[in-house]
This record gives sequence, structure tokens and C-alpha cells, in this order.
Amino acid sequence: MSKSQTKAKADHPKYEDMIKAAIVALKDRTGSSRQAIKKYLLANYKLTPGNHFDAQVNNAIKKGAEKGVFNLPKAVVSSLLNQ
Repeated sequence: MSKSQTKAKADHPKYEDMIKAAIVALKDRTGSSRQAIKKYLLANYKLTPGNHFDAQVNNAIKKGAEKGVFNLPKAVVSSLLNQ
């Protein structure tokens, strides 16, 4: 990119921050499903559904789990680590 071109800023916070907000807002004692998180994000932020959105959410959850921000069920963690 040249100096005259600037990267467009997103109209929403980072996916990790949005997922945290979704989990807090959903208030599910046993944890929130990916489907419920995605539904919340689409309803509350200017996001468009599709493959790109799904990939962004999945990557944010995976990275958050690696950093210790999110706790995942044991089977999901092992399948993510094997990828």
C-alpha cells in the first residue's frame, strides 16, 4: 500500500472483545455455544454473515483459547490442537 492509500478501520471492536461481550451478555452458566455467540454478534454489530465471518469467529475463539482468555470443552481443545 502506498502512503496515499489507508486501510479502512472496522466499524466494530476486535472479534475477541465482541466474543467476550457476547458471553457476558448471554449469561449461560454452562457456557455459550458458537451458534449463540454468532447470533449475538450478528444482531448487535454491523457484521455480515458468511464464510469470512465464520472463519473470523472461529479463529478468534481458537486464539483466545490458546491465550487462556476462553475455556473450551476438552474435546474441542484437542481437535483444535490437532489442526
